[in-house]
Amino acid sequence: MAQRRLVVLKGFHQFPASAVKALTRYLNEPSETTCMVVLSQKKPKATFKFNWKVYPLNIRESDIPAWLKHAAAGKGLKLTDDATDCLIEFVGHEPGLLMMEIEKLAISGSGTITGKDIISSTSMMRKYTPFELIDSIIAGQRTRAFRILKTMLAGNVAEAPVIIGTLNWHYKQFYSLWENKGKRPAKMREKTYRSLVKHLPSFCGDDFYRIFKSLHEADLGVKTSGRSELVVEVLLIKLLQKGTLN
Repeated sequence: MAQRRLVVLKGFHQFPASAVKALTRYLNEPSETTCMVVLSQKKPKATFKFNWKVYPLNIRESDIPAWLKHAAAGKGLKLTDDATDCLIEFVGHEPGLLMMEIEKLAISGSGTITGKDIISSTSMMRKYTPFELIDSIIAGQRTRAFRILKTMLAGNVAEAPVIIGTLNWHYKQFYSLWENKGKRPAKMREKTYRSLVKHLPSFCGDDFYRIFKSLHEADLGVKTSGRSELVVEVLLIKLLQKGTLN
């Protein structure tokens, strides 16, 4: 009963050239009684000369948590702060993927969703790398670091020596950067440099001595104690005593 009919054209970025050509006449002269919205995940090509207005819908990463809670509320769900953090941690900052997970949670029933609910969902479990663990430790993200460690060790204690070895290598990289007073070593990757350099002001020589001592003790413990998981957890506690709280 409105003055105009709303027409939504989805997935325009996937249209082949033949489909766009078939629509060209209409897009050049759309019906005056219609409001057409064209949704695309890519910016329209400059070759398109249609008389349309482009509205970017990109969401900044800092706005994702608030957007996620609002989207969940629209589905009858209330996300706690830790649930929001878990969703972003497991899925990333892609709105489309996050919305898919919200849809799955909505199907299972409405109500309050906590971090434990997210973690218990098999669809939300993911594999982590030692580098993600290291980044969490240096950043002082205690909860995330232990969650990653628990996931990595689940059913596979053989991962413990690999984790310690990678930690040792990464902290050597960090120490070489500290020795160079923040100057990037020749063989250090740009991504590694950017992730480490911001934490340098929080560390001193004594911190690195304690870190490498703890790594050495953990390496011996894994080889001799027979309780690899406990050894790595103790190591994590020691390493987290020095970090930038976020």
